[in-house]
Amino acid sequence: MHGLFIIFLSTVLLADVSVPPLPLKIRAEVYREDGPALRLVSGTATGHSALTPDGRYLIYIDSGGLFVMSTKGGQPRKIGAAAPYFRFTPDAQYVLVPGSAWRRLSLGSQDGPIDVAPKERRHQLCGSAFSNEHVAFITAQGPMAVASILEGTSIRLPVEPPVDRRCHAGAGCPRAFSPDGKWLLFQHGCYDNELIRVDGTHRRFIGLVSAMFVDDLVVGSVEDKNGRIVFDRVEVVSLSDKKKRWKVKGTMLGSQPRRVPGKRAILQRDSEYRLVLIDLEKMKMRVLHQGDERVTNSAEVTPDGKRGLYTTQHQKVGCAVHQVDLESGKRQRLALVEGASQCFIKPLGNQRAVMYAWGKGAVVATIDLKTAVVQRLDVPPDSIGNLSTAGKSVTLNANGRLYLGRP
Repeated sequence: MHGLFIIFLSTVLLADVSVPPLPLKIRAEVYREDGPALRLVSGTATGHSALTPDGRYLIYIDSGGLFVMSTKGGQPRKIGAAAPYFRFTPDAQYVLVPGSAWRRLSLGSQDGPIDVAPKERRHQLCGSAFSNEHVAFITAQGPMAVASILEGTSIRLPVEPPVDRRCHAGAGCPRAFSPDGKWLLFQHGCYDNELIRVDGTHRRFIGLVSAMFVDDLVVGSVEDKNGRIVFDRVEVVSLSDKKKRWKVKGTMLGSQPRRVPGKRAILQRDSEYRLVLIDLEKMKMRVLHQGDERVTNSAEVTPDGKRGLYTTQHQKVGCAVHQVDLESGKRQRLALVEGASQCFIKPLGNQRAVMYAWGKGAVVATIDLKTAVVQRLDVPPDSIGNLSTAGKSVTLNANGRLYLGRP
């Protein structure tokens, strides 16, 4: 899509709870069980929760409404009624909740709430795309629309419905805005991706099956002449030059590729369960991990773009978390979690990470990426849910309980 001060309410009950027996066994060079507790923010957080990309705010839905909370401290502040879900702009200035189309609530901005595209009804069967200034969505009548988050006005885009209408509703399914906010990438039919300017001009067919923006480039997979996805190359097109197009051989675009900050490169688990680094400028693909220990889940990249973080599965044993130097390719296994069926690792800034694993119970631990010291955090062993990080903050939403900390 982009972390212990302690934040807690007066109802926090975990401060004096001793660490229970660990249902999973962690194997690491240095392992400690004396980590701090993540503090309970809400015991009724049955809805969506997320940290803003800059890590400044935690936003969550519980039975009492929609709340925002600074990760620097203070009490939660109610900003709206409970909603099925929410989204926020990349710059964390606004929160958007479902309305007829969308309703904008202020977060970092001092602007008041407004209805975005109030004359439109949004189709529920296709996602929306967000930039700092615009939201793109499918209208209930079928056309795609782009609305101004700042002013609330909207226009319909001149895109006709695809010939093949099996894979999405309406004219097209918005995927993402370019980093400068001027272009919209959208799916048109089952496999084709296209570009159009946010003012509805300069529509452009790019011939990519799946695609993502990397600066002023679009990278994606392609089909062969028989309509089958090509598994051994990606293609790159330029936003600024229609004639500029090149190939990178060796892999296809994965389902959750990660942009490497500061470089025109992508780190991903590919269709062969390898960890690969795709350098879009040098037109080269490098395999960083392959073999019997298959890469599982999506890879992550530290904010400075120097380290890759990933997980592997070990049959009948558990799963492991690793780091790799993206320049040298040197790998290091950080921890093995015996008995775990799933493992995830996410960065906490450039020097630390959080590991989250579960099987018969769950465990959360921080990892120092320089010393490889693994320190278990104090959370209930039944905390199987969703963990997220941004900046140096971490949240865990499990069984209606929402925890927050900066371990």
